[in-house]
Amino acid sequence: MMKSDNATAPARDVPGAAPADLAVRLDALLAPLPPKFGPWMTALDAIAKAEPALAEAGYARVFARFPTMVQPRLRYARAAAQRGDWPEAVRRWEEVCDRFPQSLMAVLGLIAAVTELGPPARLEALLRAQLARPSPPEGLAEEHRRSLRVELGRLLIRAGKVAEARALWAELLREAPEDPEICRGHGEACQMAFYAQAEEAAPALVDTPPHAALFSRFEGLGANCEFGFAQRHFGAEPIGLLRWVGITPPRLIAALATRFEGIGEPDFTRLEARTKPVNEIIMHDSRYGLRMHTFVPNTGQDLAQLREQIMRRMRFTRRKLLEDLEAGEKIFVYRRVRPGPFSQLATVQAEIKRYNPGNWLLAIDPTPAGETPQPVRLAAPDLLHGTIPDASPPRVGDPWSLAPALWLAALQAATRLHTSAPSRPAS
Repeated sequence: MMKSDNATAPARDVPGAAPADLAVRLDALLAPLPPKFGPWMTALDAIAKAEPALAEAGYARVFARFPTMVQPRLRYARAAAQRGDWPEAVRRWEEVCDRFPQSLMAVLGLIAAVTELGPPARLEALLRAQLARPSPPEGLAEEHRRSLRVELGRLLIRAGKVAEARALWAELLREAPEDPEICRGHGEACQMAFYAQAEEAAPALVDTPPHAALFSRFEGLGANCEFGFAQRHFGAEPIGLLRWVGITPPRLIAALATRFEGIGEPDFTRLEARTKPVNEIIMHDSRYGLRMHTFVPNTGQDLAQLREQIMRRMRFTRRKLLEDLEAGEKIFVYRRVRPGPFSQLATVQAEIKRYNPGNWLLAIDPTPAGETPQPVRLAAPDLLHGTIPDASPPRVGDPWSLAPALWLAALQAATRLHTSAPSRPAS
């Protein structure tokens, strides 16, 4: 177990012995109570802030009276965390982990305290040490170990450790392909790998969860990241030029009309190294007014070198999108962030049909407030339309209020309508 940096604190397993006056007061406090853990801890919690010395002495009594119970020690460690004494909290949580290595609550408490103290390298060392512990009865149960691996995976993404993050999340996805949290972590690791590494080809992605193949048959065209997050929720991680892009309808129409000329070129590309509210490198394209997530953390890396890699990726995804538009095998999804005229959608459809007359458009508008989401229907030849409530967060960094079931229903309905339609013009 990694020990705290509080070197001056004496190594001890229980609070110090109570002086005589405290012992007398403890007798008066605890004697009327039944000799059970709950009432004793409730009494100590009630006096902890006003008389910490008396509470400390009381914890020693509790530990002696209930030596095999983990709950008193969890409460004791949590008390230090609640008052923000993180070095002491780390020491207490370490003692609980040493005495009760099967306790997930103890490990999570220690992780939280070490996170507060920092630095990230210390937390990474802690997670690796916990995962190196043997299996039960000496260590955590397998499902609890998976929780720690998820925490380690998040940390590896934040640290920009691309290869290790991808490998760990791929392993987790194989074990739990229907877990949305694992699908999300795996997707972030894959996207980070795509933009942060120097290889030319797209990385091999793992599309094993249910519905992943369905969501991979659709190509997002913007106008924001919501459809990309819906794909991620279901474990689909296609590489797409516009999957993580913010783009207005007029600019999308202009980009389609010009075959996205200039994407990934130095004259139009700049990087923004954000630290708040989310630590991430954001790509801006000035020709079409694009803003794109890269999922690459801002670690102080060489931005000039990263810019070259991202521009290379943008040129690759541009070629891929043009190929998909010309092939006519995918349904293209456009999610408007606010209602607009139907003619706008018809113009987007006309532009994608310039590449292949057989292309279909699935247009999703926000559901008006107080109304029921409208199922997908055939609104015009080769143009599907439905509504889903807007999921975009009120502020950057806040969580998206995604409606996965509505997206799944929309894609399933679009697939049925597409496959049952009369034969379409050949490309």
